[in-house]
Amino acid sequence: MTSSTTPRHRRAEVRGGASPRTRSLLAVAVALGIVVSTLATTGALAAWTVRTDGTVSVAVAEPEVTLSGGAVDALHPGAARTVDVALHNGGAVAYSVTAVTADVTSRSDGCSASVLSVAALPPLPSADPTTTVAVPVEVSMADSAEAACQGATFDIVVHVDGRFG
Repeated sequence: MTSSTTPRHRRAEVRGGASPRTRSLLAVAVALGIVVSTLATTGALAAWTVRTDGTVSVAVAEPEVTLSGGAVDALHPGAARTVDVALHNGGAVAYSVTAVTADVTSRSDGCSASVLSVAALPPLPSADPTTTVAVPVEVSMADSAEAACQGATFDIVVHVDGRFG
C-alpha cells in the first residue's frame, strides 16, 4: 500500500498547488500572451493608419496694381513740379508702396534725359483693396539744362515697388 499512497499524494500536491516549474511556465505563457495580444492590437491599429504623399496645387492671385499719370507743365531749369501718379489697387488685399523709381527718356534732340530727376515725395502711400491713391512724384530740371531743352518732351516711366498685406 505504500507504493499506491505515494503516487496519490503526489497527485494531490499537483492538484492543490502548482509546482515552481508549472508556475514559471504559466508566467511565461501569460507574458507571451500579453506580448502577442499587444502585437496583434498594434498591428490592427497600424492597418487603419494610412499615410500617402501627393501634390497640392496653389494658385496665387496676380497683383492687380496699375499706374497712370499726367503731364508736368511749366518746367524750366532750376524748377521742380509735382505730379500725382494714380495707383489703383484692383486686388483683394491692401498694397503698401515701399519704393518709387523712374526711367527718363528724352524725345528731343540736343536735350539729355539726365537734366531731369524724379523722386517720390514722402510719405509713401498704401492702397486698400479696390481703391485708387495718389503717389506724389517730384520732377525737377537741373540748373545746367541746355538751351535745346526749351520745349523738349520727356517720357517718364515710373516704377512702384510694394508689398501686399
